[in-house]
Amino acid sequence: MTEQPTELSPTRSPAHRLAAAFVPLLVLATLSLIGWRILDGIQSHSYNSSGAAPDSVELIQGETYVLSAAGGVAGLAERGITLTTQCQIVSGGRVQPLTVTPYTADSRTVNAIATFRSPVSGAARLLCTGISPVWVDDSQDSPPDYAGLLLVAGIAFGLAAIVIRLYFGYAAGASGDGDDQGAGTGNGSDALNSSGGDDQQVEAAVGVRVAEEIRGGAGGGSDRAADAGVHPDDEVTGADGGDVSR
Repeated sequence: MTEQPTELSPTRSPAHRLAAAFVPLLVLATLSLIGWRILDGIQSHSYNSSGAAPDSVELIQGETYVLSAAGGVAGLAERGITLTTQCQIVSGGRVQPLTVTPYTADSRTVNAIATFRSPVSGAARLLCTGISPVWVDDSQDSPPDYAGLLLVAGIAFGLAAIVIRLYFGYAAGASGDGDDQGAGTGNGSDALNSSGGDDQQVEAAVGVRVAEEIRGGAGGGSDRAADAGVHPDDEVTGADGGDVSR
């Protein structure tokens, strides 16, 4: 019983596997950006597009937190609001003043406007005159910024897909140029071979012509000898004995 040879499945090179990752990366980038847009409208951070602040935040007495508002220091200045505005904190049914340390006007923060030391522990609500709403993005119960993570992931996936596309597009173009050059070299070689063959044919024709002329010349000499009555192989009588008459 003869064994049938088993066919091995072709293995894909790392380059081909990398090229095959282009579409999945593009899909992941698209899904990540869609998820970012959805969560950005749901989350309640100062930098989210929802524009909604939580009703209360969880604080620990003595801890320092950052107070934020839409537009930050520059946004408040455009609206004519100073950072000396009085703020209050409401916790456990009690309202007490809140001392804040405002950022300077040349601060480069995006939304942060001041810092404060919490006078209470537990759930609290912050109120500032003329500023609504306000956020405490670093409170104890502040949820992770999943929208920001999805945004970073979407950008990373998209850049990876673009790099792969550009790399293999350049490699394909270089390969095509090499094939064209190879074809041009092959055509040149064929032309040279064809020219060489023509030269050989011409040389052969010339050789045949010369040979015919030589044979024709030899035949003409024999004919002239026959006309003179002398055979080429005959010896002249008396040539050795000096009997040739003058």
